[in-house]
Amino acid sequence: MTTTNVQRLYRDRPDAAGFVDGYFAYVTQILAGIDRGSVAAFIQELERARNNGATVFFCGNGGSAATSSHFQNDL
Repeated sequence: MTTTNVQRLYRDRPDAAGFVDGYFAYVTQILAGIDRGSVAAFIQELERARNNGATVFFCGNGGSAATSSHFQNDL
């Protein structure tokens, strides 16, 4: 079984404060690697679809289905 980064954090930092510090550092690292231009382009496409009355589908399987449903609801 593969150990995830979050599982590794929990194993290596079993106290709550240490886990939170490690998790925040991990999430910060992930967010820093996201191409903001791509996110902006995606937002523009969603706005264009809404303005043109288009339908946008988000799909998923299992937990990803819940994520896509939640995202659709947020929009």
